[in-house]
Amino acid sequence: MAELNEEHMIEEIQANIKTGDSLKARLVLDHLSSVDKTTQNRLLYELARADAEFTIPLLNHVLTTFPDLAMELPVIRETLISHLIAYPELLIDGLRNPVILDKTVMIETAGELKLDEATPALIELLGETDDNDILKLIIETLGLIGDPQSVNTLTDYLYAADRELIITSIHALGQVGTPTAMHRLAERMGTDNELDLLILGIFADVQDQVSLEKLNDTLRSHHAHMRIYAKDELIRIGVKSVPVLIENLKETDDDFLVHTLNVLGDIGDESAIMPIHNRLDSVPKNANVRFAAYEALALLPLRKGAYTLAAGLTDKEDHVCVAAARAIDR
Repeated sequence: MAELNEEHMIEEIQANIKTGDSLKARLVLDHLSSVDKTTQNRLLYELARADAEFTIPLLNHVLTTFPDLAMELPVIRETLISHLIAYPELLIDGLRNPVILDKTVMIETAGELKLDEATPALIELLGETDDNDILKLIIETLGLIGDPQSVNTLTDYLYAADRELIITSIHALGQVGTPTAMHRLAERMGTDNELDLLILGIFADVQDQVSLEKLNDTLRSHHAHMRIYAKDELIRIGVKSVPVLIENLKETDDDFLVHTLNVLGDIGDESAIMPIHNRLDSVPKNANVRFAAYEALALLPLRKGAYTLAAGLTDKEDHVCVAAARAIDR
């Protein structure tokens, strides 16, 4: 190969910048690894001074085509990212530019900036690639941005063939965190216990009404590990979950009532006292429900009216009598 004339390369890229000839500028930059450090820095300096619209695609080309060189010259990545941050509209243009093949840095930067305006372009990109790594990155980025308009698209990936994409979309919808997003996650439950636990964890973090109701519903689950997880999270959430749990006391499912009473007792909020009293006044047929009610009251701050529990001392089941006595002693 003919020896490169470094001064000529500098003059050439200066001329390319003036005329806006990005194709010729790219040809110059393709030889960046073949010149000394001084010339490399000078070429990059000249490029950085150009209009951002001209500079961004070329820096991205160097970064993605010559990753080893980019490692040696971190200024390439740094300058690209600083331009993307300074000109978010050009970042969005870059996401839509078919000439730019590797858009990884642009996708990542859109997420770091939480750039709502990039959401439509990112959704378009999802439909243009089959690369799982890129799909995952875009889904993660949509989660970071948290724009509600991405919910429908993210929902589609809850049913993807690739499990990793399903998990990524679950986390992304959790980050969006709107009631609609929580409804979509709730609809995904019921076919895979591992995914269900993951979704329950998101409900426990989001704690909106939809999330609390779904955690509450999980107390009905036939799977013990699911019930235990829901119980633990409702107890951790505490007072905020009490109104939903109190509504359960109107139910007739004995097991559901027992689990509810256990949780209310462990939370220990006094607003549950009267609803539990009312439930006892109806004299539940199931001794386990009566026992759980007295056990819960024993854990609650009964400041007065313990005498109203005296009926439990005459219960026909000994273990219920013991629980009532314990509640009265408190």
